[in-house]
Amino acid sequence: MKSLFRFLDASWTLAAKDLLAYSRDRMALLTGFLVPIVLVTIFGTIMTYAFGGSSGMAKIKLWVVDEDQTDASKKWIASLNESEMLSILPKEGSLTADQLIVKVQDGDAHHGLVIPKGYTATQLNEKAPSLRMIRDPGRSMEDRIIRIAIMQNMVTQGDGNFMKQSIHRIFQKEGMSPSQLVELDKTFAATSDTIRQFLEQQSETASPSNNVETPKEKSESTNESKSESKEDLNPSSEKTKGNASSSVSRDPFDFLSSIVPVENEDLTPPSRPKMVSYQQAQSVSGMSVMMLLFGLTGAGALLLAEREHGTLRRLMALPIERETILLGKFIYVFIIGLIQMSILFIYGELLFRVGLFRDPLTTLVLVLSWAAAATSFSMAVATFATSSKQGDGLATIVILAMAALGGCWFPVQMMDLPLPLEIVSKSTMTYWAMEGFQGMLWSGLRCFDWKIVKSISIVSTWTVSLSLASVYFFRRNYIS
Repeated sequence: MKSLFRFLDASWTLAAKDLLAYSRDRMALLTGFLVPIVLVTIFGTIMTYAFGGSSGMAKIKLWVVDEDQTDASKKWIASLNESEMLSILPKEGSLTADQLIVKVQDGDAHHGLVIPKGYTATQLNEKAPSLRMIRDPGRSMEDRIIRIAIMQNMVTQGDGNFMKQSIHRIFQKEGMSPSQLVELDKTFAATSDTIRQFLEQQSETASPSNNVETPKEKSESTNESKSESKEDLNPSSEKTKGNASSSVSRDPFDFLSSIVPVENEDLTPPSRPKMVSYQQAQSVSGMSVMMLLFGLTGAGALLLAEREHGTLRRLMALPIERETILLGKFIYVFIIGLIQMSILFIYGELLFRVGLFRDPLTTLVLVLSWAAAATSFSMAVATFATSSKQGDGLATIVILAMAALGGCWFPVQMMDLPLPLEIVSKSTMTYWAMEGFQGMLWSGLRCFDWKIVKSISIVSTWTVSLSLASVYFFRRNYIS
């Protein structure tokens, strides 16, 4: 028994010693407690704006041009803006259809709705002008959500005749005659009356009186009515049969388009691969940008390792400028970055065919600028940190935060960020790296396009700033 107590006492003494050492290690405490708290806060906030919070769905941005300029059209736009699915732009001011086309072509918008003049006055008329949707056809997910939201809004905001008039429009377009539409209305009316009476009888506690037609009798009457009008509703002409068959075989979302008359105008950059999706282009570029930061931070940590193992002291004893050591590490990490980025892009292109190398010059310029920025970041972390643990913890929290805010995980366009968070997002170098790569992959922009030049310029500004910070911290923490 005494030996057991001695064993437990010795174990507790060793554990207490380790706990005391752990409590004195500020970096261990930071990594173990503060970092997870900060990351949960950042990601929870970002996910709220990316996926709609409690609603579970991000609001899709829809640009609207109101050419009708009536009270009814303004009211309809306001009701669209109240939808849980849509965020209507612009928030202030207005734009023309031509300006909207330019925004979609440049990749600043993926869907724009034009309300034509005279639309609201004749909305329930089969001859009403169609809504005009200027869209990027590659954004299929957003397209379906927008179409559902518009139909839902028309149904809820209408006077109850929207579905009836929409069905009329569809079948009239397919060749149904006015007399057949009348019979169709009778069938709808009989079915609606049957359902209404059934619900009324279900709510009554007493038995229905003998002079009230039962649901079964009403249903039989309705079936007879359907049978009588069957010949009218199913004409034998080949034209009508063919049209009806084509309508039935359509995709459900094509049927929604028929209910809500929208004429789509697709704007696709000619250089974009036809089979690539926005999500694929986002994943390849986003993961490459984020993982290069992690990879080069590990390579840059070699400077910390050499200081901890005493190798750096021998290097500083050489008859060379001290900053030469820092520049040598920068060149080493930069070359590693180019190799890693090349491997990631080649693999992504072979797997997804996103068109990374259809414009070699633009790809090269973007890769060089981002590799330089990631290298300067890794050197700034290595010169600022006082230990490998501190460098790892600091790099992890900063990289993950920049990846979430900068659009590496999911498009920033999905997020309806408040102004402060939007400013923070656009202040990260990952945001501008993604702007450049997505501009090349999705919008087909070349290196001389203003958007690409802008993204490269801001990323290069980050490179210069972090490089200067690296020199400062190297002199302070390594030389002095």
